[in-house]
Amino acid sequence: GWDLNVYPNPTTGLLNISGHDPGSELTLTDMSGRVVMTEVLTANNAQIELSAIAKGMYFLNVVKGNQVAQAKVQVR
Repeated sequence: GWDLNVYPNPTTGLLNISGHDPGSELTLTDMSGRVVMTEVLTANNAQIELSAIAKGMYFLNVVKGNQVAQAKVQVR
């Protein structure tokens, strides 16, 4: 993969994501593998709002072409 920047982490809501290409697809899954959110990131520096989802640890996957980068995100 490549270096995905995800901050602030842990977050209370707004999460900044950079290091991907515009058009990359984001998938957020909980620790049991359930998909919580999918979104297409339209900008180089994207923001997603996580305040509506349950507190806990999540895996954030971003697909860029045929590569996947994963980050662990904590929502407080």
